[in-house]
Amino acid sequence: MKKVFMIIGGIFCFMLVVGLAIYIYTSATSEKLVCTSSQGDITIMYKKDKITGSKTKTKTKRFTYDLDGQNAYAQQIGIDAYLEEFTSWFEENTDGTCK
Repeated sequence: MKKVFMIIGGIFCFMLVVGLAIYIYTSATSEKLVCTSSQGDITIMYKKDKITGSKTKTKTKRFTYDLDGQNAYAQQIGIDAYLEEFTSWFEENTDGTCK
């Protein structure tokens, strides 16, 4: 029984390390649009043709971000146009700014 728990624990640790490595790689190799406001912060990570990830820190329940839907939209209109549109939306709908 002890061996089974050790094997399960090893698999869990391995998956955790792989997931963390993927997150760090994506974060380190992507450009970022960082938007901050008093309601919360959104960081969009992107490469030249798609959104690679996002991080949302809310101070209210107001912010949600549909990564798959937004990525599909960004690929339709182009990443530069998407980032401009998102920045405009964020600055118009919050008291924040994007860099």
